[in-house]
Amino acid sequence: MADVDDPFMLARAAKVEAVAEAPGFLRSVATSREFPFSLARDAWKVVKADSEERGEGEAVHAIDGKPDTYWHTRWSGRAPRPPHELVIDLGAKAELAGVTVLPRQD
Repeated sequence: MADVDDPFMLARAAKVEAVAEAPGFLRSVATSREFPFSLARDAWKVVKADSEERGEGEAVHAIDGKPDTYWHTRWSGRAPRPPHELVIDLGAKAELAGVTVLPRQD
């Protein structure tokens, strides 16, 4: 373990374990937390969405990181049948271990 007194950035997924120590006091119980690695979204682009609802449900909302926006397939007029497809260019080659999807929050 290393002593850390300042904030730090993780370059990859990691498990961080922490204890508190001070002269004249007992050492705290160790606690830990896992931090999965996330790709920066600034280079992400929607390459293809086979359906989207213009205005509030555009495909770009699927990757904007905002919990109050969402991608929705077209529902007004003539709605296409599932299944649906969304293709995202991550901007760089990456090996993924998983994907996190946040469902609609309303």
